Amino acid sequence: MRDVGIEVIFAEGVSFRGIRANQIYSALLELGEVTAFRPNFVIANDDELGRFWLALRTTAPWERIEAAVRQAVEPGELDAVREVAPEGVLRPPEAAAAGAPPPQAGGRGRDATEEPTDLAAEQRTIRVDLERLETLSNLVGELAVEKAHLANLATRLEAICTEGESRRLAQDLRRSVGKLSAVSGQLQELSTELRMVPVGMMFRRFTRLVRELAAATGKPLTLRREGEDTMLDKAIVEEMVAPLLHLIRNAADHGIEPPDERRRAGKPETGTITLRAFDQGDEVLIEVEDDGRGMDVARIRAKAVEKGLITAETAVALSDQEVLQLVFQPGFSTTSEVTDISGRGVGMDVVKASVEQLRGSVHLQSDAGRGTRVTIRLPLTVSILQVMLAQVGDQTVAVPMSCLTGLVRIGAENRVLWGAALRHQDRLVPLVELGRLWWQEEGTGASALLVRADGQEFALLVDRPLGLGDVVVKPLGDYVGRLPGVAGAAILADGRVALVLDPSTLLSQRMPTRGAVEVGTPVSA
Repeated sequence: MRDVGIEVIFAEGVSFRGIRANQIYSALLELGEVTAFRPNFVIANDDELGRFWLALRTTAPWERIEAAVRQAVEPGELDAVREVAPEGVLRPPEAAAAGAPPPQAGGRGRDATEEPTDLAAEQRTIRVDLERLETLSNLVGELAVEKAHLANLATRLEAICTEGESRRLAQDLRRSVGKLSAVSGQLQELSTELRMVPVGMMFRRFTRLVRELAAATGKPLTLRREGEDTMLDKAIVEEMVAPLLHLIRNAADHGIEPPDERRRAGKPETGTITLRAFDQGDEVLIEVEDDGRGMDVARIRAKAVEKGLITAETAVALSDQEVLQLVFQPGFSTTSEVTDISGRGVGMDVVKASVEQLRGSVHLQSDAGRGTRVTIRLPLTVSILQVMLAQVGDQTVAVPMSCLTGLVRIGAENRVLWGAALRHQDRLVPLVELGRLWWQEEGTGASALLVRADGQEFALLVDRPLGLGDVVVKPLGDYVGRLPGVAGAAILADGRVALVLDPSTLLSQRMPTRGAVEVGTPVSA
C-alpha cells in the first residue's frame, strides 16, 4: 500500500468541473482510499477548478490510476493527469516552503499536550444556545440564495453591457460577486462546523439501555460502540435518538437468541449489538448490527402475502433482499405476540419515516444464523444543501450533490430496452423519466444525471443541467403533503421554485416507458 499524489488539469472550456471532479473521485475510490483533495470541489466554482489534486492510498500502479481518471470523464475534457508528491496534496507547497506548521484538527486550537500559559488561554470556548445556531444557519442559507441571485444578475449585465463604462461596471460586479462567493462559502463551512457534535454523545445513552434490556430479557448482552468521534449535525443527532432506541430494542428482544440457543449454534452466550458510525463523502452512515439469528425471509414473504401487501406471484418473483425491505411497510410484523420491549417489524415504518424526514435513507440486510444490520444514511447537516439544478420541461429540479456520480449526454446509441435503461460504460443503468413521473411532459431528454442511492445506481432523464447551487430546503407543507421522490422545495436566485429530489425513493416510483424497440436499438429522446 502506498500514497500517490495526483494532479488533474481540465481542458479549456470544460463546464461543470465540480461534477467531473466528483466523477474522478468516485472512480478512484474503486482503487483505494482518497485521503485528501484540494481545492474542495464540492463547493468550489468552475473558475477555481482549472486543476485539482488528490492523494490516493492504493496498491494500483500509476498506469491503472491514470486510466481510471481519464475514463471517468469524456474524451478531451482533461489536459493532463500527472503523478505528484502526496505531501503536496496534504500540505500546499507554499505552506511547506514557508515552514508553516500543519493545521490542528478543525483548523484551529493547540496541541492537547501543551500546558496553558495563562487563564485566558483556557477560556477560549463559550456556550451558545442552539436556537442562536439555528438562526445563524438560516441567515447563512438566505445569504447563499442572495449570492446566487447576484451572480445571476452579474451574468445578465455582462451579456447586456458590451462596451464602455457599463462594461467595466459589469466586470467589477462580477469580481465582487466572486469575492462574495468565497467569503459566503467559508461562512457556510463555519456555520456547519458549529452545529457539529460527535455521535458518541448519543451512542453513550444506549449503554444503560442495553444493560436494562439484558436484565429484562434474561439474555447476556453487550454494546459495542464504533466511530464515536464521527461528527454530525446536532439537530440530526437529537432526531435520531428515537429510531436508534427502537432498533436496539428490536435487536435485543428478537434478534439476539437465548443463551442455550446460541450455545447450540456454536456462538458465545453473550450477544453483541454494535453501534457504528462513519463518514462516506458528504454523508454519515450509522449502522445497528446484531449477531443474532437473523430474519426469516420465507416467513416475511408468507406474512406479506397473508396481509395482502403483495400477491403470491409477486412474492415468488421478489429477491430475498427485496423481501426484507417489506418490514418497513406500516404495521408489518412477523411476531405472533407483542412484548413490552419491541416487535421486529412493528414500528419499522416509523423508523424509516423519521430518517426520510431528515433527507436520509434506511437499508436492511440480514443473514440467517449470523445476524441483522440496519444501515441509516444521513446528510452531514440539514441547514444548506448543495445541489445540481436541471431543467425538466418547464420545471426545475434539484438533485443533492452527495448522490450525484456523473453527467451523461443522451445519444441515439445509448438508450435501450424500450427506453427504460441507459447504456453507460459497458453497463445498463435503469432510467427514470422525471418529466413523465409527475407532470406527464415529454421534454427533450437530452441529458441524464447518474445518481447512487441505497447501493443502486440509476439515471435521471432531464432536458439540460443548469449548474450547481446552494439551496435552503423547505418542507412542501400540509396543503401539498408528501410527494414520493421529493424531499422538499427551494427558492432559487431568480425567484423560481425547484423541487429537491430524494433519490432513495425515486427508483421505486419509475413509470413504464411508452413505445417498444428491440433490445439494443436506440430510442430517440
